[in-house]
Amino acid sequence: MPIPVVWSPETRRHQPMREVWVGVPTDGTELPERVDRILSALTDHEHVDATPHDDEVLRRVHAPAFVDHLRTVHAEWMDGPYHELVGQDRVVPYVFPTPAMTQGMPPTRAAATHGRAGQFGYDTMTLVGPGTWEAARAAVDCALTAVDLVAAGAPTAYALCRPPGHHATRDGYGGSCYLNNAGIAAEALRGAGHDTVAVIDLDAHHGNGTQAIFWERGDVRYGSLHVDPGAGWFPHYFGHAHETGVGAGAGATRNLPLAEGTGDAAWLEAVRTLTEDAAGASAISRGLIFVPAQAGLGCPYWDRTARAAWFGIDLATTQADLRRAVLEGIALRAAQLARAFATAMGGRGRICVDGGLTRNAYFTRFLADALGRPIEVATNADLTAFGVARLCAVGLGRTPPSPSFRVVEPEKPLSEETHARFAQAVERTRA
Repeated sequence: MPIPVVWSPETRRHQPMREVWVGVPTDGTELPERVDRILSALTDHEHVDATPHDDEVLRRVHAPAFVDHLRTVHAEWMDGPYHELVGQDRVVPYVFPTPAMTQGMPPTRAAATHGRAGQFGYDTMTLVGPGTWEAARAAVDCALTAVDLVAAGAPTAYALCRPPGHHATRDGYGGSCYLNNAGIAAEALRGAGHDTVAVIDLDAHHGNGTQAIFWERGDVRYGSLHVDPGAGWFPHYFGHAHETGVGAGAGATRNLPLAEGTGDAAWLEAVRTLTEDAAGASAISRGLIFVPAQAGLGCPYWDRTARAAWFGIDLATTQADLRRAVLEGIALRAAQLARAFATAMGGRGRICVDGGLTRNAYFTRFLADALGRPIEVATNADLTAFGVARLCAVGLGRTPPSPSFRVVEPEKPLSEETHARFAQAVERTRA
């Protein structure tokens, strides 16, 4: 399918020249050549010039004081003595008014430009040069032009935004990002009449800036797939699975951190999970139910005559809807089994799960919601093979390895009405 590619030659103007990592200047990696390489790879698609837009949406996403700082700071830097004294023609922060310094005190605006450089920048790797503002602002126009195309009826559009933006927060820049292009596009789509917008972020690094912008909002869902920051990856402090938003945004953020070296299959499965999650409501809440009774029903029904069945399929049902309904049906049957055990045993113990389905984040989250309690998911999906390895270790007189688990907490426990609706569907398979 042909996809319009929105771009601007202005995005080439940002020349980082160098980065300062752990105190050492290194060559910049986010280079203008990226624009041309992407364009050359997309010659089969129509190239569309970005059109200028005003700052209205930009200033809704980013604090006006930050926008003004980014627009003017390089000129202020060049008016100072930095190039003459130390040969530095890029804005590089060296002091940051973090809580470690301010300790709750209101900071005064720094008089020196090299002092103000750290007010809106949070690392030493993201330098501001002579064309940085122009390139970043042109990238915003690319994003907004793509929104215009979609709002006018195009099924999809690609915005070639450089420099990138997902590390830029409402109040500052970092991680080679200056203005949050995806966040601005999402805000513009909301303004174009879309009740809910999803941002799916696929990168080696977590998009802490986009997450922060929509942290307390439920109308923009944010999902990120990235290398686990717990392994020492930028942005270090954010991008963990337990970060799900607060207030109106509770549950609207979804992080899927993967271990270093994770293969393609797991990445693709995680992408599928995020795209399905972006669809929002569960299948059963929309009337679509699957009862997994391919070989009859076990506990607590014990009915071999029952047969698997679908309920609620219509012409609008998609493949993603069907996949989600299958996962929900399995989870709801597991919840019925857990309830039967709790009734028979007179209490509730730990619930540990393993197997291939536990690799699917939507399944484990929905299962926790269906049970209304935390579940412990084996980090090794196949505990049977792990058990064999333990037995072998014991036979060899060695200390057997112990399995590890991660806890998945329920986010939105299912109502009794939802459980009753599924139980009614199960009864219909027995007729």
